[in-house]
Amino acid sequence: MRVLARIRRGPNGRIARLSGLSILLLALWAPTAQGADPADVAATHAYLQARYGLTQALVHDAAAYRAAEAHVAGRIGRECQGVLARAPSDEPGLEISAPTTPRDRGEQQRREDQRQALASETFRVLDHAGYQVDRPAIERFLATVGALHWSDPRIPPVVEHEANELRDELNDEPPPACADMRFWTQSGFGRLSASSKAFREAQEAERRNRPGVSLDELLAPYEGPAERKLRRRTVALERSTVRTFEEIFGIYMRLQHALGVPESEPEKRRRERMHEPVLGRGTTLTGTKVVVRRGASVGIFGRTRCRHPIMLELAEEERGGILGLLSGSFPTLCLGRRQPPLQGTCDETVTTVDGVAPASVRTVELTLSDGRTVEALLFEIPKRFGGPAGVFVQRLRGVKPYVVSITELDASGAVVRRIDRHLPRCRREHRSGGLRFVELAHGTLPNGEPFTIHGVFIRSGAHSAELTVSVDTGRENNEASPLLVGPEPKPKPKPFKLSLSTECLPHQYAIVYGMLAPPGGSVLARTPAGLVPLTKAPIVAHLHPRGPLFYGAFPSVPTELVVLRPDGSTLYTESLAARAKEEAEFCEGYAEPSS
Repeated sequence: MRVLARIRRGPNGRIARLSGLSILLLALWAPTAQGADPADVAATHAYLQARYGLTQALVHDAAAYRAAEAHVAGRIGRECQGVLARAPSDEPGLEISAPTTPRDRGEQQRREDQRQALASETFRVLDHAGYQVDRPAIERFLATVGALHWSDPRIPPVVEHEANELRDELNDEPPPACADMRFWTQSGFGRLSASSKAFREAQEAERRNRPGVSLDELLAPYEGPAERKLRRRTVALERSTVRTFEEIFGIYMRLQHALGVPESEPEKRRRERMHEPVLGRGTTLTGTKVVVRRGASVGIFGRTRCRHPIMLELAEEERGGILGLLSGSFPTLCLGRRQPPLQGTCDETVTTVDGVAPASVRTVELTLSDGRTVEALLFEIPKRFGGPAGVFVQRLRGVKPYVVSITELDASGAVVRRIDRHLPRCRREHRSGGLRFVELAHGTLPNGEPFTIHGVFIRSGAHSAELTVSVDTGRENNEASPLLVGPEPKPKPKPFKLSLSTECLPHQYAIVYGMLAPPGGSVLARTPAGLVPLTKAPIVAHLHPRGPLFYGAFPSVPTELVVLRPDGSTLYTESLAARAKEEAEFCEGYAEPSS
């Protein structure tokens, strides 16, 4: 089932990664195949047909998959019961803690990264058990796609990489997660075992080797109506697995509790929320699933001022299975005299209208800007939950038509109330250049591994544009500060706009990069070996850079940057000594204890 929409989470609930194949299953758009080579169209159709067949099998075997994972989780829980009970928790609390030293922050980050590595191991063990249920279907899929050929030489390596990733998940021996957790505990939560380090290195190598181009983009020219239909049918099947993935994640969380990991505050609130009485269900015009519950009177920040809260669970399944569920929202309405009659939000061109209606209201009508009228979902709230009253909700996709008024009617059709002010409205952001992802430069880390400097270019209107520059090393643990190249700050910007990307041992490095505004100049970094010039990479003018990109990779943060004029004289210097000292202390804390 992980093939459909893989979710990687650590104990703190953060999503860590999605598999490449899950991205394939979520793609919805493709142009026509008009004029394409028939052999390429046939190969594309065969690939999509095989993927649809695999998805069917995975959905059919969902119950057996969950049972296999639950069985293995139960065994691990018994073998390693309470092994993580004394593990230090780095989850941020609500209290304001005293500032910590860089070394303290390094130690905290090391523990968190080690915890995440062990969580990934646990997921892999559960995955391995689940994959065995679907072994025949997966092997049929691999055999089919392994025999396909395309004229575009870029496609076969991407298909092969994704097939190998799936094959490895199916056949590789799972890591000894229980023994590795015991090792971490016995080391005082300071060191990972050799097998844990090997597993983490393998995962990082997998991320670094992942193709930088989407297979969907490469196959798009060879897709016609039949292929797009296959893609839509696959996505529709994947959407049906939302509850399955919730249950699988529940298996993982129950295992964590058996291992001694305490329930986090968000988990506790979620569990309490799921046990609140359901007062109604429905589906909005956008396909959003709505569940109305009694809200909790005690929130994350303590007891609320609302005596009778009502919570709306809005899960946008139309965005694609579990991803849509995770992106859902939970607005809360408060029943009482001072409750505003209307709330609403606008998020990514989806307008949500919700509010509280008097008890006499039986229909809530939304009048749209094109003259049409649509009804909102209306749910009656009984007296024991703060009523009698009603709550209503509706969602509209796109910026037009928009809501111009809301009319509440009683059982006889008489108007109880009309609202025509302060209505939420989405507005499309005008873009003449759109969004572009570009590779700006390539370099090599001190250990010989490659890195890439990417740019994200956004043009808004005719005279506004932004370029965000960031470093990609293929690793998850690097500390990076994206560089935003936008309107010039006032009164006067620095000649060199600097950013850093750093990581500690075992892959310690510091990447210095930035834009040089004055033309013709150069940038040097002061290191223990002396002044080292940064590499210059010109950026095309239509990306609206402040100037050329300069970058360099070093074993540690340089102590100073020197900006030179074209004639070689010094224009500007910037001390990095404090940052270099802070990074050194951080990495001292991040390093594993020797014993």
